[in-house]
Order: sequence, then structure tokens, then C-alpha cells
Amino acid sequence: MRKLLIFLIVAVLAGIGIGYYFYSKPVPSLADEPPVAVLTADELCSDYAEDETAANTTYLDKVVEISGTVSTITQDTSGTVLLLGTESGFYSVSCKLEPGIEPLSGTKEGSQVRLKGMVNGLNLVDVNMNRCVPMQSN
Repeated sequence: MRKLLIFLIVAVLAGIGIGYYFYSKPVPSLADEPPVAVLTADELCSDYAEDETAANTTYLDKVVEISGTVSTITQDTSGTVLLLGTESGFYSVSCKLEPGIEPLSGTKEGSQVRLKGMVNGLNLVDVNMNRCVPMQSN
């Protein structure tokens, strides 16, 4: 009975240790990940407007490099979000930057930017991306 109790305690502690390791393991940056597509905000929004299911098949949970004009920059406790407008003015791309990452210096409303991030799909009229990292212009 005592050996069983010791075994259970060791197993529970090992499980807690393994769980904590995976929970606290840092998520690698997307900066070095190759994108599945290089698009403008207009092209990404157009793909979602034409066929959301097909766009999800192509882009959902995949890394995409996107370029566009910043229409709004918001910052809260969870980080910075750049909203990239489109020519239609109806759709936009919401790009939440990776925690601890700031926009490149000089980024302001009206600036042209390139970002790489993970597509989360369409939310009303915004295509959402997260874990975005700014890319240097060539």
C-alpha cells in the first residue's frame, strides 16, 4: 500500500512538471517561418469575400506575408493591433502583433507596412491575423 501511494505521488508530481514545461515553453517567432502566400490586404480580403470556405482552406492557421496601408493602430494590455485598410473600405485585415513586438519605427496611420502572421479567419468584416511580426521593406 505504501509503495502504491509513493508511486502515485511521484506520478502526479511528474505529470505536473511535464504539464508546466509544455505550458511555459516559449512559442517560436514566425519571423523565420516561410509564408504560404505573399499578398496585399486587398487580395486577402477579396479571397475571403469571394469564398470564405476556400479561403479558410488556403490560409487558416497558416503563415501569410501581407502588405497594406495602416488605417488604425490600437494598443491595449494584450499588445498592439494594426488595422490594414483596403481600397473597398468595407473589409480590413486586423493584425495583432506578437507579444513584446512593437511596430517598426515610423509606423503610423497611412504608412505602408509588411507583416508576417498567422491567419485566424474572417470575423464580420475583418480578416484576423495574430502573432504578427513586422518585416523590413526591401
